[in-house]
Amino acid sequence: MRYGIVAVLLVAGCGPMPGPDPNLPIVRDYRAPGDVCKFVGESSVTIDYLDDAADLVACPTEYDGLQDFMSETGAIEVGRYREFTFFSVPYR
Repeated sequence: MRYGIVAVLLVAGCGPMPGPDPNLPIVRDYRAPGDVCKFVGESSVTIDYLDDAADLVACPTEYDGLQDFMSETGAIEVGRYREFTFFSVPYR
C-alpha cells in the first residue's frame, strides 16, 4: 500500500513538459553544449532584433551569470520576451 501512495504522488506531480515556443526558434546552445544562453533564429518575435553583424542570443532573464556573459561576449541587451532577455552579440 505504501508504494501505491508514493506512485500516485509521483504521477500527480508530473505534468506535461511545455513544448518549444514557435515564436522563439532556438537553434542551439550558444557558447557550448548545455549553455543556458541560446542562439535564436528568425521569427515574428525576433525579427526586429536581428543584425547581420551579430548573433541574436536569448538568455533566461533570471540567469545569475548575465553580467559575466555580457562582459565576456560584448553582448548588448536589445529586448525581452517572456522569461528571456535578448542580446545582440557582435561578431569578433
